[in-house]
Amino acid sequence: MDELQRIIGREVPLDQFHLTVRRAAMGVSGTSAYGACLVTCSDERQGIVRSGFDRDVASPLISDVTNARDRVFAVSNLCGRLEPGAFGLVDNHFTRPSTRGPRMLIFEIVSHVGRIRQDPGWVYGEIERFRQRSACCGALTSLLEPSESTAAVRHPWFEQLNAFFGPVRLATLRGITDSRRMIAAAIVHAALQAESVIAEVLHDVPATTTEVLLVSGVAVNQQWADGFLPVSWHRLRCENGDARIVGGHSLRTTPEALAIDISGARIMVTGGETMEATAPVHRRAPVAHTEADNAQIREAAHTALASLSAEQKAVLQDHIDDARAQVESVRHDPSVWRTYSRPILRGLFRGLTILQPELGLAALLFEGGKDFVVAQKLRRALEEGPRTPEGRRVLHDIEAELQQLNHEDAQRVLDLLLAKKH
Repeated sequence: MDELQRIIGREVPLDQFHLTVRRAAMGVSGTSAYGACLVTCSDERQGIVRSGFDRDVASPLISDVTNARDRVFAVSNLCGRLEPGAFGLVDNHFTRPSTRGPRMLIFEIVSHVGRIRQDPGWVYGEIERFRQRSACCGALTSLLEPSESTAAVRHPWFEQLNAFFGPVRLATLRGITDSRRMIAAAIVHAALQAESVIAEVLHDVPATTTEVLLVSGVAVNQQWADGFLPVSWHRLRCENGDARIVGGHSLRTTPEALAIDISGARIMVTGGETMEATAPVHRRAPVAHTEADNAQIREAAHTALASLSAEQKAVLQDHIDDARAQVESVRHDPSVWRTYSRPILRGLFRGLTILQPELGLAALLFEGGKDFVVAQKLRRALEEGPRTPEGRRVLHDIEAELQQLNHEDAQRVLDLLLAKKH
């Protein structure tokens, strides 16, 4: 893991990165079996990443399968997005009755950016295809420069990306005038998708003892050997129905906090604590609740609680206690607390809305709604009824929009929701 930590933000050859991932996985003692999941963009240039992951990571670690195609659970879609529920499928795919002892699931999330040599330096965001320049990544380019068709025809992949990035990040990225813009967009996307995996693990904990090693980064596609910019690594341990964050590190998801150096032959990125004090904070305008609003919220929460059986209340309390334990395990380190606040909040919100949708909405609205812009959607879902089709649609939108919170807002909402007095 130390080796992974050292290369975050430093472009390395693709095969070197995969060897580092394999060594990190093998360095976790006691592991008796492995599983591998790779999430990439559909772009044909990502074929090198896929073959390299299979050759350098999956094949050496998962050599006991009858069919070689079972080694990698591959997800390939526009921009490289983890599909909701994919973690549970990966967990099932690599469950082996004969396994004795902990197993490890390795997740690699890869966004990508093209690079073309243009004296005296390089241009990022393009690649040569069939002797002409082409956008790379095309999906990220469409996100930053949307066409009219995205408003006229529904594009689910575009809607998901747009919601996850949010208007503040997108405005900042669109304001970058050189080719660092595409590098920054790819970094932010990789980091956000890694958070989605963490949220899935915290919510859908495997039944057997499982280590999860998650890495994310940006593949640098070029005419010669591809490079790889590591963005984050995370390690989680799942045991006895609980998921615990063991460690990790990530570049920032705030574009202005990323210092991207493209003056050399390889990309170098920093975005650590030294920039924290000077990075501008985009706060959302407060949404004030009237007393009538507060009364409605309290009534909904009380009604939701009263409808729960003793068994349901115990399950709900266990969910809250798990979230408290996750927060306490990372709060000691400001950088770690910042990295994991959003995925922990997403896992908590998802659990609340499954266990008791009315309670989850009321709690989040009462404690957090006055601090961020999804308050109006929360209120509408509460009024419509979260179990109705309209309410469910709003719930889906809200989880994606939680990714738009800055880490301070996410931490404050978690503190309020998990306070002992509540």
